[in-house]
Amino acid sequence: MPTETFKTDYGNIPKLTENNYPMWKEKVRRVIMGADAYEIMTREEPEPEGNTREGRTELRNWRKRRNNAQSIIYMGCSDQILPHIKHTVDPAEMWDILHDRFDNTLSKLGRTQILRKFHACHPAKDEKMNTYFTRLIDYRNQLSGSAEEISEDSFVTHLFTHIPKEFATTINIFKRQAPPPSSQHIMDAIRLDEEKAAFVTEIADASTGAALYSQRGGYHGRGRGRGRGGSGRFGRQKTYRCTYCKMDNQTTEACGKLKRAQSGNGNSGGNGNSGGNDSSGGDNTGGSDEKACYHCGIPGHIRPDCIHYKRAKETRNRVRKGTASIATAGDRDLI
Repeated sequence: MPTETFKTDYGNIPKLTENNYPMWKEKVRRVIMGADAYEIMTREEPEPEGNTREGRTELRNWRKRRNNAQSIIYMGCSDQILPHIKHTVDPAEMWDILHDRFDNTLSKLGRTQILRKFHACHPAKDEKMNTYFTRLIDYRNQLSGSAEEISEDSFVTHLFTHIPKEFATTINIFKRQAPPPSSQHIMDAIRLDEEKAAFVTEIADASTGAALYSQRGGYHGRGRGRGRGGSGRFGRQKTYRCTYCKMDNQTTEACGKLKRAQSGNGNSGGNGNSGGNDSSGGDNTGGSDEKACYHCGIPGHIRPDCIHYKRAKETRNRVRKGTASIATAGDRDLI
């Protein structure tokens, strides 16, 4: 079930439920501070008195800010929470009721429950490590200064035992260090590893897509959309023609006349053999002595000498070397 949110001038904030009071409290506190009503909510700014013109103006402004604070708190609660505060319109009283009702750090039982949630906290499937670390830090901040406070050693131990297996190499390196690294250092290294893995995957996906596009005639060489049957510069379908027999919508590799001419058993366009008989009455465009490249289809050279084939080969080699260098650099950063 998606989390309910309410809109403020500073963005959308999740509504208060029975499980998110610590985070909700900090966000709503800052929204009320932005509305210049925080001192009213904490009773530090009492209702102004005076029957002068300036006093009445100040009173109207104070009531406006108080109503803004009351609206923010009320609209920030879910339907399950509203029955606790709907009997009052005083933002200070509403704030105190929610604090006494949902702040688990006020009792030992509540702090023990938070500590249990911390020890049972595992990364969810497909969850970003930064999101997981935020949850752990939130539990730690809730218990800060109490008897159940989470120490630095406990936090590091939790990271060592709950980080997913794909980061095992980094964790093993940290375990061998003496003295052990700080929790912040471990979390920064895991975030960096995650970013590198995502970058390598993105490059691999791009290389695979480029190879498939090239195989389908998308482009050759520098990716200009000049492959056989490929799209032009602006994505329009390009008409292709055999360079041997000049027939439209036929590739040179599939040309039967070229194959017969190369094998020496066919004619190039009339009577006689294609081996150079000028009296055949046909158009000896290609001739059996002039072979066509199997990469670009242009007569006069073979594939090892084809400039388009060499460029495509260099591109593939650069992609492979780039992927390998990124993986090697990632291994060096872990040491």
